[in-house]
This record gives sequence, structure tokens and C-alpha cells, in this order.
Amino acid sequence: MQYNINHEMNSEDFLNEHRPCLITQLHSVSDKDSQNEEPKQWRLKEKMRTVSVALVLCLNVGVDPPDAAKPSPCCRLESWLDPLSLPANRAAETIGNHLQKNYERWQQRARFKIAADPTKEDLSKLCTNLRRSAKDERVLLHYNGHGVPRPTANCEVWVFNREYTQYMPLSLYELHSWLESPAIYVYDCSQAGILIEKTRSFPSIEEAACNDFVPDCIQLASCASDQTLPTHKELPADLFTTCLVTPIKTALIWHSLKRYAKNLDEQPITPEMYDKIHGKVADRRTAIGELNWIFTAITDTIAWTTLPLKLFQRLFRQDMLVAGLFRNFLLAERVMRYYGCTPISDPELPPMHSHRMWDAWDHVCDLMLVQMPSFLQNTPDTYSYVNSTFFSDQLKTFEVYLTFPSPQTDPEQLPIVLQVLLSQVHRVTALQLLKRYLDCGRDAVFHALFVGIFPYVLKLLQSSIMELRPLLVSIWAKILSVDGSCQSELIKDSGHIYFLNVLESSNCDLECRTQAVFVLAQIVKNFPLGQKQCINSNLITICMGELLELKEILDINNSEQIQYAKWLIICLGLCWHNNSDSRWNAVRANLIELLLDYLDIHSCQIQAALLYCFGTFIDIQNQSEHADHLDNLIAKRILILHRSPSQTVRRELTLSLMKFVSEFERSFTSCQKSDFQITDCIHGNSNLLNSMNSLQRGYRGKRSHVPIVQPEEHKRSNQTLLEVGSTIALVYHTIVRLSNDPCPNICGDAKKLISEIKSKPIINRERKRKSDCTESPPRYFMHQPISDDSYQLGTPRSRRTFDRGPPSNPSNEGNVSNPGLKSMETADSQFPDSAMRSYLPEFFTQSNFPPSEKIIDARTVWKDAGALQLEECVYSSFSELSLSSNLKFTAENLCLTGTQVLATGKCGHQIAILDYEKPSSQQLNQFYLHEISKDAKISQMAAINEFENSPLLLMGTHEGNIYIYQNILSPLLSDRKDLLSKRSLLCSWRAYSCTNQDHMFTRLCWQQKLHILTTSGDLTSVKHWDVDKEQLMGEMNFLDKDFSQITSLTSVGNLTFVGSESGAVNFIDRREPTVKRFPKEHISPIKGLYANDRFLYTADEDKGVKVWDIGEQRSSFSIPVNNGPFHCFAAHQNSGVMAYASVIRQCAVVFNNSGRILNKIDAFSGFLSQRLGPIASVAFHPHRPLLAVGCDSRSLLLYSTDKALHNGELNLVRL
Repeated sequence: MQYNINHEMNSEDFLNEHRPCLITQLHSVSDKDSQNEEPKQWRLKEKMRTVSVALVLCLNVGVDPPDAAKPSPCCRLESWLDPLSLPANRAAETIGNHLQKNYERWQQRARFKIAADPTKEDLSKLCTNLRRSAKDERVLLHYNGHGVPRPTANCEVWVFNREYTQYMPLSLYELHSWLESPAIYVYDCSQAGILIEKTRSFPSIEEAACNDFVPDCIQLASCASDQTLPTHKELPADLFTTCLVTPIKTALIWHSLKRYAKNLDEQPITPEMYDKIHGKVADRRTAIGELNWIFTAITDTIAWTTLPLKLFQRLFRQDMLVAGLFRNFLLAERVMRYYGCTPISDPELPPMHSHRMWDAWDHVCDLMLVQMPSFLQNTPDTYSYVNSTFFSDQLKTFEVYLTFPSPQTDPEQLPIVLQVLLSQVHRVTALQLLKRYLDCGRDAVFHALFVGIFPYVLKLLQSSIMELRPLLVSIWAKILSVDGSCQSELIKDSGHIYFLNVLESSNCDLECRTQAVFVLAQIVKNFPLGQKQCINSNLITICMGELLELKEILDINNSEQIQYAKWLIICLGLCWHNNSDSRWNAVRANLIELLLDYLDIHSCQIQAALLYCFGTFIDIQNQSEHADHLDNLIAKRILILHRSPSQTVRRELTLSLMKFVSEFERSFTSCQKSDFQITDCIHGNSNLLNSMNSLQRGYRGKRSHVPIVQPEEHKRSNQTLLEVGSTIALVYHTIVRLSNDPCPNICGDAKKLISEIKSKPIINRERKRKSDCTESPPRYFMHQPISDDSYQLGTPRSRRTFDRGPPSNPSNEGNVSNPGLKSMETADSQFPDSAMRSYLPEFFTQSNFPPSEKIIDARTVWKDAGALQLEECVYSSFSELSLSSNLKFTAENLCLTGTQVLATGKCGHQIAILDYEKPSSQQLNQFYLHEISKDAKISQMAAINEFENSPLLLMGTHEGNIYIYQNILSPLLSDRKDLLSKRSLLCSWRAYSCTNQDHMFTRLCWQQKLHILTTSGDLTSVKHWDVDKEQLMGEMNFLDKDFSQITSLTSVGNLTFVGSESGAVNFIDRREPTVKRFPKEHISPIKGLYANDRFLYTADEDKGVKVWDIGEQRSSFSIPVNNGPFHCFAAHQNSGVMAYASVIRQCAVVFNNSGRILNKIDAFSGFLSQRLGPIASVAFHPHRPLLAVGCDSRSLLLYSTDKALHNGELNLVRL
């Protein structure tokens, strides 16, 4: 009989079967990594302005300099004016006024001074006055030297004497000393490059004489040191200047001249014709305004894709006038190079004149020139300008990038998207694409911040358009997830009101409101002013209302509702973190009772958030009787979570209990040490166990109210800790249990806490309180910060009363530079960091890039049982490892070059990872369970997400614990940026309480499709775990007297099959609460169970293998064992091929589901063959025709029919 022979699984079915498990939602980043990761410095250190401009024009109209050889005709226009057509005594001043108007387009508020044909004294006075008025701001000096000789080799420019009879040299260093720093210089003259070349050495030469010299100097020169300016008659004489101050006009005229040079039938446009084009530069709806808008987007894109980020920010984002000059400088470089000149700048820029975005600009200019006849023949009222499709085309290009992203390249269109946000027509589309881009991960968010997106999206919060709300909320969630310091700008501009409105809006979906809550949580996080503003805006009341409404409809299978509830709770915890007023508001609103009700919701994410929230609520600084009552109530209710399978929940519980112990320190340390010893013996007090069990029953069933501890009961602190129902005793008992937690961090913290409690001396049991508390009503939780060194765990302290609040310091409330961070974190500095703190931002920084395409279509899942002949030994490894009876393969990781083998080693606590597809490969990784538990021994392993880049290793131990490791391939993938470079424990939990460790053997079965883990111990119980949600789905006990200890376990779909020591085989349908039995046909222990959609294979060492029809619940036929009893059994999950290791014959036998033996692998083969030794384990690859055989002689062999592996050659690797 054969089942599904030669069947090939398609890609869609394959991906559905192997969709990745998302257990890493609460474990994405370790605490250490998240703390050490600093946000990138995308903010400018300081914003600068150019407040003063000096226009120095040395024209001497009508007189050519002696070294100028001008052809006839030649260019004459200065600032688009003909000097010879102007009065001689007014020409330079008129040109200066015109140049000033052009500069005012870029900086209207600057102070302009014109120096027409100045003397050295005039220029010195002008520069000194401008620096004095500008103070520390930037000053611009524009030098036009067309009427004077060229600069000298000594770095001198020329001015005039009083009588205009001589040219007077002026040292550029002297000019710099007048203008000082910061400053920007523009040199428009022949051989201007020599000025930049010489001034670059100024700081090093003059440093000794001028210690206060600051080299914050920007310079632009029209040409190199050996070049002269172009003199074509069609061009203006100050071509470099016109490119800098009138780029659109210069670009259109120059483009028309190029077209005319290629086609003499076309008439180039003149300056007079350009003036008839409709519109203004500042109006983007007009032709000129749209051209300027497009030009800005293109030049920003060129600079963004060419320059380093820091230089781009300095030149294009720090100063508005400087940004405009450098955008126009890119055009000047292109135009001047066309005529043989090379503009130079300091700082030096790479060549950008041939960037591909200039082609897009030429296309825009072509479309404009096509409409020129219409502009000339019509007025603005009679002609409707046809807008360019540039921005819509670029948005389409950006959308294509997002559809087929390349992580190795950044999108060119990001600066263009920034410009499109200014347009109401394209704004929605631009925000949608920007949101998709930010979803690509942390680096994408920083790129958007570097390009300058922040002020735009901050201003958009003033918009009331409903369509923008979900987009802006999502964008801000991404921004705050990578840089929480943006909270100060949001508070300053009252941006928190926008997100509060979203939270209250019924028109926004749950995802949008969840992101709004996250933004608000980041605003109040460690930010007193943010807490104050949000609380005054009723944030606590709004969150409470949302929780009340959500509680009535909450479905734990609805991930959006769970996420929403979780972030509402986290936001509340951050609101009252170190904030007494906020705590008091929560108490008055009965919010604590509502949060305690949420403990009944079986969601690890909500439970972790609640514990974090309660942990911030417990105040270790100032207390009252009412506060003690609430803390006792909280402590009793949260103790039920110590058995949670979620490591994060247990971690948060440990931190909350640490605060509770610190709060009631006297009550813990006042007990006799013998009391602790009795408590350590869990069986020593039945009343205490009954109290714990009652809490457990209340957790599993409906909510049962824990008896409220009244304030009077707090005074009875001299009673023994083992009093029935005592909160102190319950807390200590829970801490003892947590000290045996499988997670090293939880276990370590609990043990340290117990050690601190026991190490303290016995102190006076009477709890003292001050009697002068007369306030009515009392002020709750008065805030009184403590220093880091004033508190140590276990140090006796008195309980503070209400009237000892701290002196107010209103001067700090107005500080919006974010800086109550240190003071707010002081009180918690003695406790370990919460896992939720690192999780807060990381949840919204996860990359949503489509996964890399896996090579699945070309892979045929092996199903041919008849063609199998395992004769080629393609891999053999000999090491010091003594392989146990548990050998497990991961499936082939198709994103890597090799395939990994997982094997347990010596004493069952060593894990080795090997790559068998590389002939020269060594052991990839090796680690020990002793790192987390000295007594841990591996009982079974499985691979999670085996087709992902970084599979997870799942293992069960003899202690009844489950461990999941991540980054197990780290030595192989250490150079990959998308993976952490260190293997680490992802999560762990206790599946079974270990009553007899010698007989405990945790069996497990992992179902990748359903993400369900089925486990069993040495007892007759089976548990099903939802690994995604980190919770127990159900537990089934086998009470049949004929059913003894469980020996094997397997699952398919909703069915779980269990084999026992007595030979009985039962199965469970998770949809039904009953256990069903197969007829008992085995009399020996079941050694192996394997199932597919139709058949179940059971094996014992006496009766051999039986094949059962699952639907009919009967055995179809038996396959006898002809080589004696066996001790291990394996079957291929996609075919009817099986293998077992014979005890007597010392061989591994491979056979199909018809009983035909396909191959036999002897432990001792040949005269000179390698001695393999007794076979300890056998395992099949889940999809490929590979069989692994592990032997007690420290050898591991792999057999395959695929001769492509190593060309059939035997590979021997010494580990």
C-alpha cells in the first residue's frame, strides 16, 4: 500500500503549511540590546539663519579691467539688466537693487546692504556692522568682480580707491576676519576657484594668531582657478549669479538655447518672453510656481541620493537661504560645465551634473516650452495652464519601489514625497505611500527623519480632515517608536489633543486607535510635562471608558482587540508612573477594580501589560492605609499568574513582587527565619496550599473575589507569615516557586530577593505610623523622590505619611526639552528593567518588508515510497559527542547555502548543530543546557519556523520545562544584519511540575501549520499549548486503568495520538472533551507513533508495526519485525517509509508501508570499515529522502538517494 505517491506540493500549499510562528511578539528584543541601542542623531544640533546679506558689486560700468579680453559682441547683462542702458552713476546701484529683490525670494527677512564699487574702508565698515548685528547668526557676502582684475595668487580680490583711479588689493583672509564666522561667501569672477583653494588652509596657518577662528565657512565659486567666465552673447555676464538667484529663468532660457542649437527652426526664448509666463514663484498653482516646486524636489533628490546624510542636513536643512543656494548651485554646476567652467564649493561636493534626475527636469522644461506660444498670445484670464504630471509619475515610481522593495537601496523619491505633502491634491496619496515606507522598519523611519519629514507631519496635526487621521497616526507611531524625544514638540504644539480626539472618535478603526494610544503612551513616558498635559486633557478617563466598552465585546481570538486593550493598559501604567496625582485620579474612578477584572482574560499580552501597570502603581515611596489596602488586593490577585506559560508575564510578575516586598519590607523581615524554612517546604502548611489553590481555581473559572484586606488589618504585622490568607505568606510562597523558574533571569531575581529577605536581622514587628495624619480627605501617594543610594533592598524604613510630600518646583513644569527622564527613573533604578519597556517601541519598529522569495517551486516534496534505496552515505561525522536517542532535523533552510542537523549530545544536555551540505563544513554551533539549568536533560526536540532565515529550536527536558532558542545558526549568519549575532533563550515555561525527576520525560509534538505544541510527561496527561498566544489551550487526563505511562506522542490536525507503556493507543480530538481508544493490539510499550491525514503507524518491539485507518479506528495490516526487538523507530512524514534500529542485530532497517525492506544499515560492516557501534537513534528529514543514523560510537551518518549531494562522495568531518 502506498499513499500520495509522486505527489508534488505547490508553493501556496507549502507556505500555508509552514507559515512562521509569531511567538517573538513579546520577545523581539532582549532588555540588554534595547537599552544599548541609541537612536540615530537625525536632529540638527542647531538651526541657523542667514540674517544679513552684503552685496558687493565691483562693476565699474563702462571701464573694462586690464586683464579682460572680451570678444565683440559679448555678454553684457548683469542681474538680467543691461548696464549700458542705465545711467552711469546709477547703474551699479540699480543692478544691486535688482539682485537684492532676487535674493529676497529666498530670505525675505534678511538685512541687505549694497556696496557698489566700494573702497577697502567701506567694505571693512560694512562687514563689521553686519557681524555686530547678526551676532552668532550667519552672514552672506556676495562678491561680483566683473569690473576688476582677477584674484591674485596671494588670495586677494580687488576693490577701488576713493577717486576710482586705482584697483586696490584686499586680502581674503582680512575680509574673513571682518565677517568672522559663521558666514557664506559667493565669488562670481574669473579664476574664483583660487580663493577657495587658498582659504582652505586658513585655520591651520592662522590658528596660533587667531585662537577664536571657527572654520564654519561655506564658499561658492563660479569657476576653477585656471578658468575664465563664459562670454557668449546669448548669456548674462553673471551666469553663475543668475543660476543662484533666478534658477527657473536661467534653466528655461539655457534649455531653449540647447534646443535651438540642435534645431535651428526653433526660436529660443528671451528674458522678455520668460517674463510673460504666468504666475509667481511662491504660488504652486501657477506655471512658475509649479516649475520652482518641481525644481526643488529634483535638486533635493539629487543631493539626497549623492551626499552623506550629515552633509545633506547641513547644506539643505539647516538654513533656508543656504539650502536654496545649494539647490541652485547644482543647476549652476550643470550650466557652467556646459560652457567649460567648473563651479567649486567648500565643503567640496561630488559631481552631480549628470544625475539621472536631470532628465526628468529636461522633460518638464520641454513641456513648458511647448506651452510658450500660448503664454505669449494669451493673458492669465484667457489661458489655462496645463499642470505637469511630474509628481504623480514620481509617486507611481515610489509605489513600484514599495511593491518590489530592495533592502539594499534607498528610494530616490523620498524628498519628492516630502514636497508632495505641500499639495492638497496629492497629499493623501503621499501620506499613504509614506506610511507604507515607514512600515519597512527602523531604518526607513530614520531615513524619513533625515530627509526632513518631521516638521511637515507635525504641522499636519493641525488639519481636521478625517481622511488623514489614520495615516498621520500611523506615521507618528512609527516616529515615536524610534525616537521618543519627539514628545516635547508634540506637547509644545498641543499635538496630544489630536490623538485624544482619535481615541474618542467612533469613525476610526481599532488599529488606528491602538496606534493613537501608543503615541499617547510615548508622550507620557518619563515626561512629567507630558503626563500633566495629557491627564488634564482627561486621558485617564478616556482610557477607562474605552476599557469599559471593550470589556463587553472583547474576544481573545481578535488580535486587534487584544492589542488595543494592551496598549490602553500600558498607557495608564505610564500615566501614573511616579505621578501621585494620576494614581489618585485612578483610585477615585475605581479604575483599579476594572483592571483587576481584566486579569480574567486569558491573554499573555494583556496579562503582561496589567502586571507592568500594577508594578508602576505600587508606590514604594509614600503610602497610606488606603494605599496598603490596594497594594495587598493587587498582590493577591496577580499571584495567580506565576504559572503562566508566558515568560514575559512571569518576568513582570517578579518585578511587581519585588516592589511589593520593598513596600512591606518590615512585614517580611520581621518574621522568624524558621517561618521561611517552613514556607520553603511547600508541603509544610496545608492552609497555605489551600489558599494558593483557591486562587488558582478563581483564575481558571469565573472571577472569585479575593477577601479585601481592610486598613485595620495592616496593623497586625506581628502575626506569623503562615496565617491563613496572609498576603505576605502567599507572596513569599510565590517567590519561592519563581526561584525554580526555567527562565534564568526570573529565577535569578527571585533567588536574590529571597536571599535579601533572609539575610536581614529580626526587627521590631510593630508597624509604626505617624499619628499626625489629619488631612481629610487624605492626599494619596504624595510624591517624594528618593536618591539611588538612599535605598537598598531589605533596609528597614518607616512608612511615610501624607503630609510629607515634596516641595513643589513649578519651574520644572515648563521645561519641554524632555527632561525629567533622570528624575523619573531614579525611583525604579534599584529594580531590574521591565521587559515591557523594551517592548514598547519595538512593537512598532518591526519591518513589514515582504520576505525574501523562498525556492519552493523547484522543490518536490519526497513522496515516492517505492523508489527509495538509501545506499549512499553522503555525510559522516565523528566527534566526542555521545549521541542520545533523540535526533532531530530541521528542514532545509532555503535562504542559506546548507542544511542543519540538530543532535543532542553527552548526558542529554549538549546541543550540536551541523551543516551536512558543505563538504568542508565544521560544526556550526554548540551550546549547553547547563547555561540555564544544572540538572536539565533534553528529552525531545523540534524545529519551529524551519523554512525561515532563523529557525527556532524547541526542546523539552526531564524537568518538565519547555525551552525555545533563537539565533541557533548565529556562527553561520554572524555577518547578516537582519539577525542578532548571539544565540539566546527566547522563552521558556514549566509544562509539568516535576514530582519525580528520575521518571520525568517530556514528550512533545509540534504542528507548524496550527502553531500548536502538544506535550506529555510521565503521567497520564496531555496538554495543548498555543505557542503564538503563549497560553494553555487545554489539558486531558487519561483515567483508564489500562493506560499507563505515556511513551510516545504525535498529532495531525485536531487529533492527538498517545501510546503508553502498556501498549494501549488512545487519541484525543481537541474539539471534543472525551478520549477515544483504539482496540488494544499491542502488548509491549509503544516505541513510536506517526500519523498522516489517513493512517496511523504504531510500533512496539514485539508485534512490529501496525497501520491503522484513522477514520475506521481499526488496524489495516501489520508489518512484522524480522530482526529482533528494536529500541527506536522513525517514519517519513510524507510517505510510508519507516526505519527502526534493531537491538540484537545492531542494524538499522528501512522498509516501506508494505513491509518490503528497502535497505539495512549494519553497525559493523566490511573488513576494514569504520566501526559504527550500536545505533542509538534514527530520524528522517521531513521532506527530502534523507535518513540520519546516530551511533554510540560518537558518529553521525546521513543516507540519501540524492546523488547531487557531494556527488555521492563520503564526507568525513572531525568536530
